[in-house]
Amino acid sequence: MEKNKVTTYLLYAVGEIVLVVIGILIAVSINNSNQERKLQASKLDLLESLSEDFEITSDRTIEAKNFIQNNITRVERFLELSSGSMVVPVDTLKSLANGSFRGLNFYPALSSYEAAVSTGQIRLSEGKDQFELVNQFYKHYRFLEDHHEFAGWDFYYGGFFELRKQLGNLTSIGSFRNV
Repeated sequence: MEKNKVTTYLLYAVGEIVLVVIGILIAVSINNSNQERKLQASKLDLLESLSEDFEITSDRTIEAKNFIQNNITRVERFLELSSGSMVVPVDTLKSLANGSFRGLNFYPALSSYEAAVSTGQIRLSEGKDQFELVNQFYKHYRFLEDHHEFAGWDFYYGGFFELRKQLGNLTSIGSFRNV
């Protein structure tokens, strides 16, 4: 009878251990599922944020393109009027010239990208090609930003500065024609 109690106790203990192991495996499985769900939600949030930023950047790019096209049209019109034999009011030439020298401030929406890089969320992406394109865009934008800064420096301290010193300012560029 004593042997029967020991065997029953051992079976009971093994059963308890099996139940605990099964419980732990179920808990780990549920935890992994929750972690995967959170990871997928984070990826989706990141992609949605980047998509919103790209839509904003696309709109700003269209605005910048229109701005540049308008400046090109102004310069073409200025050159056409200033090089012809037609008498043109100085105010018209000044207006066209001043409008041609307006700078463009293009700022793409990069907050989601910069946040993803700084928090490490950028590693969540499975599509490495897409994020390589984003990285290339970011690098090209930084190059453009540096170029824009250099162009501004050149405008204020370079050849245009010499032109401004000789003319007094760029608004007097059209005053060479006395109408």
